Amino acid sequence: MSERRLFDIAAAAEYLSVGDDMIRSLVHQGKLPRVMVGTKKYLFDREDLDRLIESEKTTPSAPKTAPIRTGANRKKAKEIPFKWLEKHGVVR
Repeated sequence: MSERRLFDIAAAAEYLSVGDDMIRSLVHQGKLPRVMVGTKKYLFDREDLDRLIESEKTTPSAPKTAPIRTGANRKKAKEIPFKWLEKHGVVR
């Protein structure tokens, strides 16, 4: 027997490790398509769930600014552009 393809709200939520309300929100935002069977039952295609997972993946990136304490009042941090820090050898 092949893998299950369609999931109800509870199973889709479990598959994505989120709550039922998040599934409804994703549908409302247009991020997750649904299959309507009958008049009330929403089903979700496993391929759409997998596509959502792939679209939400992120990769870490270098910060654009870094807090540096400058001046007489060192309690306040001043944002300095990261490229300036690299250029002046503060970070590598």
